Amino acid sequence: MASNPAGISYSNWIKVSTTGLPERPVISNVTAVDSSLIIRWYKLTYNGGYPVDDANYFVQYSTNEQHSNDSHCQLCLLTNSIKDINITLKGLARLTKYWIRVLAENPVGRSYGRWYLTRTLGFPPGITSITSISSTHFSISLTWRKITYNGLYDSKDLLLYIQFVGVDFITEDCRYCYRANVTTSTSATISNIVSNTMYKVRVVARNPAGSTITPWKDITTKDSPYSGANFNVIDITPETAIVRWYIPNLSNIRRSRTFTIEYTHYNNPLPNINCHTCLKIMNLTVTQYQLVNLSRNTIYVWRIKIYDLDESNVTDWNQFKTMGIPDRPQIADANTTSSTATIVWLPVDYNGGYQRKFLSYSVQYTDDAKLRDNDCKQCLQSNNITQTTVTIENLFYNSSYWIRIISQNPAGDNYGSWMKISTK
Repeated sequence: MASNPAGISYSNWIKVSTTGLPERPVISNVTAVDSSLIIRWYKLTYNGGYPVDDANYFVQYSTNEQHSNDSHCQLCLLTNSIKDINITLKGLARLTKYWIRVLAENPVGRSYGRWYLTRTLGFPPGITSITSISSTHFSISLTWRKITYNGLYDSKDLLLYIQFVGVDFITEDCRYCYRANVTTSTSATISNIVSNTMYKVRVVARNPAGSTITPWKDITTKDSPYSGANFNVIDITPETAIVRWYIPNLSNIRRSRTFTIEYTHYNNPLPNINCHTCLKIMNLTVTQYQLVNLSRNTIYVWRIKIYDLDESNVTDWNQFKTMGIPDRPQIADANTTSSTATIVWLPVDYNGGYQRKFLSYSVQYTDDAKLRDNDCKQCLQSNNITQTTVTIENLFYNSSYWIRIISQNPAGDNYGSWMKISTK
């Protein structure tokens, strides 16, 4: 702006800005891996007027306790300048507390984040090995060498447990393994497992730094006094099944016992210990039972669990299939005259579990395409056909009809597809 006795003149406005320190960086998370710390922080949203991507970062860390958030840090170590928003500090002392903070820098100076307390990991537990293993018909017992080194951790930080699985399962990731917790430091017993079955067993020792695992040991449980159970399915309907079982020498074993029926669809995974997908009928004292509310035309597997005082035994799996509707019929050929239509269809292969004498067919036909719904109650129909051919009479000449075959048994009907025919 300039002035004289005649007046004032103004220059154009220009934009100027002041600059300052960047905002304080904030740590988002810290991950301990072995003797390293992976530190991550949030990207700056304000760099004192400078582009946020131009900010430089440093990490300060110390094993001495820190409280002040000012620039002073007694005996701190400082990393080199970095542009990323993460860094890995390597070669740190094991199982040690560290105070860390992130610094952000621009041409004006540095801003200091708040201190973050974390700790490096120790070592995994020492290695052990199974020293003995034995079995009964319902349990496995094993012992192992005591772990005397817990990777700098207290003994209370050591977790021991047993993993076991049937030999038929893949054990690399132990996805189907069962776990038995351990209450002593050198032995364990796994109870309520299946007789005359081979298992893989191992010991897992874990602390916050990781795990050590023994090699797998194979062990076969002994025969059960209840082995040799006989199964019978004495009556099946579309939605029910009466099952019966016989346990040899049951009357000679004078102890209190109950039975549990476990059953499930055949396509579900079938474990040999606990069946989490099974439906269960529990606390039975009889050896015959009717299963109800079953799905039609479905394969089921079932077994019996026998509970006898403090032990349990499990029989092998058996299976049955509920009754259902017959297969869908399929038209093979259709010949017409001016007033008749002769229809031939393929015989159905499966009658839902019923004998062939309970299979019959019906033929539906209509000249109105709009009537072709599921039931077609207004359609004309020929019923109780036991052959695989029929001749429909009294049709109109030079007309179109839609026709289908229905297969029938006591469980219900199965509708074939509609076919269009034309009389001459």
